[in-house]
Amino acid sequence: MVKGTNAEQALAREEASSSRPKRQRVPSIVEEEGENGGGDVVVRSGTLFELDLLDCPICCNALTIPIFQCDKGHIACSSCCTNVSNKCPYCSLAIGNYRSRIMERVVEAFIVRCPIVAGEASSSRQKRLRVPSIDEENGENGGRDVVVPSGTLSQLDLLDCPVCSKALKISIFQQSLFLAKRQNGCTETFSYGNELVHEKKCSFALCYCPAPNCNYAGVYKDLYSHYAANHKKLWTRFSCGYSMHVCMDFESKSLVLQQYSDGPLVVLQCFKEPPQGLFWTVNCIAPSAPGVGKFSYELSYSTAGNTLTFRSSEMNRIQKVSFQTPEKDFMFIPEYILCPMGLYKGTYICIRSLEEEEEEEEDNED
Repeated sequence: MVKGTNAEQALAREEASSSRPKRQRVPSIVEEEGENGGGDVVVRSGTLFELDLLDCPICCNALTIPIFQCDKGHIACSSCCTNVSNKCPYCSLAIGNYRSRIMERVVEAFIVRCPIVAGEASSSRQKRLRVPSIDEENGENGGRDVVVPSGTLSQLDLLDCPVCSKALKISIFQQSLFLAKRQNGCTETFSYGNELVHEKKCSFALCYCPAPNCNYAGVYKDLYSHYAANHKKLWTRFSCGYSMHVCMDFESKSLVLQQYSDGPLVVLQCFKEPPQGLFWTVNCIAPSAPGVGKFSYELSYSTAGNTLTFRSSEMNRIQKVSFQTPEKDFMFIPEYILCPMGLYKGTYICIRSLEEEEEEEEDNED
């Protein structure tokens, strides 16, 4: 037999001495069907025997993207973040501002079988069954069948350290989210235990894009620039101190107004609740920080000789748009005076800057 070249022999020795195989990608559908030209594709995978690890620890439902975490690493699904008012039930820290990217990737990479067993009643989800003990695995379970719900992780590299690429072992650490926030902007300090109080007025608190199907989140100035650059067709420009006509049909439940090219975002929302009528809300997407997004407004609706007017001395500031019917700070329009065509042709809004009004008052006093 003719020996290979020195390079081939060195490569063979390197592969034989490697304690860990090189990472292999998951085969495509074509490759699985044998159309990969005869090349073998090795898929590194593993089995998880405790699928409840992929459940939300609050509602116990299967985790779905997006998944959020607090500063201490506790995770929750997006629905639970809303239900607990963005306050982690385990440590009371804020939750819902930071995504758990690694958990999202792990959940995406897991493959599970259909939980419905032949001959049994259909169920949206099979009850959790425990992992068998050693005695049960050896056949000492009294003849009972032990069903182990499991799933396959198709990308084992997700369980590797992203720095050294070696398999992760306990203990595993993460960077403090508050530290990352401080490095990227906020430098304020406060007494221990006042984190939640500070976050409510911190100008670096995350604000979420109001555009449909957009998951962007950032500090308010970045959000304003993002919206102007990516959603130009979805907004209408407004100028402070000028009344403008608002036209929106019953299907369009929200309208975004933006001040100048990349200024503050104001969201008008309508909630039709038959047979009562229509609820109108006006909110500015901004943190509750001093000097940020401070507006007053006047909203009016006229039809068939009837006029309703709602004045607010200070517009609410929110970080994320909600689609739940409001309980306060809204203008209510009874069903009997709504335009039957569905177009709110008689709706006008006038937005004023509180900062400009305060400056004018100071000038008048001087």
